[in-house]
Amino acid sequence: MSSVALPTSQPPLLSLHDLSLSHQIDGKPFQVLRNIDLDISNGTFVSIVGPSGCGKSSLLRLIVGLDTGFEGTIAFEGAPVRGLGSGRGMAFQDHRLFPWLTVEQNIDLGLDATNPPAEERRKAVREHIALVGLTGFEKAYPAQLSGGMAQRAAIARALVTRPSLLLLDEPLGALDSLNRTHMQNELLKIWRTEKITFLMVTHDVEEAVYLSNEVVVMGSRPGRIRARVPIDLPHLRQRDSAAFVALRKRIVDELE
Repeated sequence: MSSVALPTSQPPLLSLHDLSLSHQIDGKPFQVLRNIDLDISNGTFVSIVGPSGCGKSSLLRLIVGLDTGFEGTIAFEGAPVRGLGSGRGMAFQDHRLFPWLTVEQNIDLGLDATNPPAEERRKAVREHIALVGLTGFEKAYPAQLSGGMAQRAAIARALVTRPSLLLLDEPLGALDSLNRTHMQNELLKIWRTEKITFLMVTHDVEEAVYLSNEVVVMGSRPGRIRARVPIDLPHLRQRDSAAFVALRKRIVDELE
């Protein structure tokens, strides 16, 4: 096993220290996460891979502030995380769009917490519809969209508040292989345009290597970090190159 941290001269955007999480199952304690230490730098694209049940999604929920019953510390932009707050957005595998609302109405919902002036809201919604390539589909309902288009709308909703950190919980997991490849490139385009930090959970090692600056490999029961693998390849990456294949194999080996 290996553990390599990406060098940085600036303080991390996100810092997890000695983070642990336990639940009670049938009256008995079950440890989901144990002693997670992780620093993530501003502007990076980091993916988390690991076996099912290792706590990847639980980790994202803690970071965004949906769950708070943890031990250890989570610091975002230098301040402790104690619940939901500004600066962190999240998109899930299922797009979670409201079926009775249009694309623009679903994206506008993301602004309810901050409630900016009406014209500012309309401008932000227009900009983010364009960002994810859905111009012309503003009035469409989720049932009228393809899976990839619905996921783009969900990502736009998460981005419309202009977070510093976007958390992605297997956002492409429900797509077929062709749409998934297309959406991988869309994610890269959005990441480069917005210049924010992406932290993504995925089961697809090739996807992690294709997208990320770094891949965090987790083990299970309890969930823990086994390795951090830097991906020092330029985008767009050639999946059949020797360097790409070697990195993919290294991560697969860490998972075994």
